[in-house]
Amino acid sequence: MREVLLNICLISVALSLFKMLLPETAAKKQVHFLLACFFLSALVTLFTNGRADLAGGLDAGAFKLEEIPYVDFAQELEAAQINAVSREAARETRYRVAEVLAKQNIFPQQIIASVNISDDHSISISEVRLVYPNLDLFEEMTAAVHITQKEVGDKVLVSGMLLEE
Repeated sequence: MREVLLNICLISVALSLFKMLLPETAAKKQVHFLLACFFLSALVTLFTNGRADLAGGLDAGAFKLEEIPYVDFAQELEAAQINAVSREAARETRYRVAEVLAKQNIFPQQIIASVNISDDHSISISEVRLVYPNLDLFEEMTAAVHITQKEVGDKVLVSGMLLEE
């Protein structure tokens, strides 16, 4: 009995340390659930000496590990992280462009930044669009496009967009 209690304590400590090492992600609940399932299966294994024969109805030998479907959460986590980084890069780009234009007393109605993250995880800004409500502000829009283009460089497409046609 002493060995069983010692094993329970060791498993609990190991799982607690593993939980502390987990990063803050969108799938944290799923990982906690998987750890709880592991803990429960470890308890069942300890109390049944490796044979899960509960009331004669469940036999661990009937289950084969190869038949359990594999679920890869890494791709979902990576996609969520990439989306978060992309949104943050677009937000920061909009903020910086607005800051530069505000110094010139130019205030577009909206700034849209298109951010791309490639397979090798490099981040690039492909386009910045400055949105204006109507043609009355065409000269301001043209100046804003010129100033923004000068700030972001030639590799980024900068364009003005009118909401009214």
